[in-house]
Formats: sequence, C-alpha cells, structure tokens
Amino acid sequence: MLLNVSLAPDASEFDGGAQDFLVLLRALKKVKYFDVEFDSYFGKPLQHETEFLNGFLEHDLEAAADNLQGQAIHNVHVVGVDYWWGTPDLTRTGVTIDFTKPHAVEGHKIDLFIETIDSVITWKRPQHVRCGPGMYFLNDHPLDKARSGIGWLGWLPFDLSPAEVPEAAILLPMQGGTFVASQRDWWVAAGPDRDTAAVHRAQALELRLNVLGVLPTNIELRRGGWGQAGVRP
Repeated sequence: MLLNVSLAPDASEFDGGAQDFLVLLRALKKVKYFDVEFDSYFGKPLQHETEFLNGFLEHDLEAAADNLQGQAIHNVHVVGVDYWWGTPDLTRTGVTIDFTKPHAVEGHKIDLFIETIDSVITWKRPQHVRCGPGMYFLNDHPLDKARSGIGWLGWLPFDLSPAEVPEAAILLPMQGGTFVASQRDWWVAAGPDRDTAAVHRAQALELRLNVLGVLPTNIELRRGGWGQAGVRP
C-alpha cells in the first residue's frame, strides 16, 4: 500500500532537507504504526535521533547531488519512508510511505492512515495526498495518467461537502482541507484476491472528484501552489 504526498517545490540544500526529514519522522512516531525507532538506510539501528541526521550529513553528497533523498526503514512493521527534495529542476518534492506489511495488532485499519496523513500535514502542508494499492494506480486509474487521483483514500487541500461527493464512504475536514476515502476497509487490486467492487468504488470516487476539479495534473504539481490558499480552481 503506497501513500504519496506531493509537496511544493523545495530548493533546500542537503542538510536542510535532512533536518526537515528528521522532524517528519518525529511526527510519525506519534502514530501507532510507527511506534518504535527507525533504522537508517545504512542498516545501523538508531540509538538516538541525532544518529539519523548525522548519518545523512556524513553521506557522500556527490552521490546525492542530482536527487536529494532521505530514507528510513521501520523494521517492526516493515514500512519505508522516503523524502525527496532539492532536485535540479525542482520537479520532485514529496514523501512516499510504503506500507509493505500490516501492523502486527492494528492490521490495515483506516485510522492508522488517517493519523499518518494528519501527521504529515502537521509537518508540511501538501499539495495533494493519495494512497492505495500500487497495482491500482498502474492498471485501474480511471483518469488520464497525467492527473493524480487518490486511490483508496487521500487528502485534498479544499473544503468538500458530503453532498458534493456521495461516492465517498468517509469525508472528514482535516487541517484546512478534506480527508476522503472510498471505503473503510483496506483492499487488494491485483491477483486472485482482487476486490473488483472496491476497485470500482475507488474509480467512481476519483471520477467524481475530477468533475469537481479538485484533482491536479502533474504539471500543476510541478508548478507548485496547488490548493495552497484553499481556493477551489
């Protein structure tokens, strides 16, 4: 299950981005899914938060010059957190969280995803958030590939009412925007366990949001400023 957060372009240098990433990880540690320490991608267990930052600052900056990136691996529930910033043309700034296994106790409860998105927005206001099975985005996205949908659930930087989005199973005001989901339960988009009904619900929701004009194109996200004032296009 992939959660993608699109942020406004960020020209921070390596040390500034690494500091920002550490702040994000601190915020995520308040969510039940992230309730233990992270490891750095150097494979060394972290005894202190400062070790994470120091590891990045000691990294070969030349190797990261074209695509500044931070990565943390949570080994208990196996979830990867990636943060990109400072690309030369400022076209890739954002966070990807890959939930590769369910929480040992909570499973894939939607509250974990709601809390995760809320924590990310507390860190930095996104332009757009989407979350769903990777194969859904690859094979079942009902819109032009250049337009970003939300999949199973996500966050939009606009106010939406239930009357506007009858296809949504959940619609919650969240930090100057709206959390929206096609259903409460996690679902599979490919293979023998494919939930076709869930795929159709997600597609119907995305089509409705597209009619409302609240789904951005890749060009609009690269430009920056999408929904930053909360004003509907």
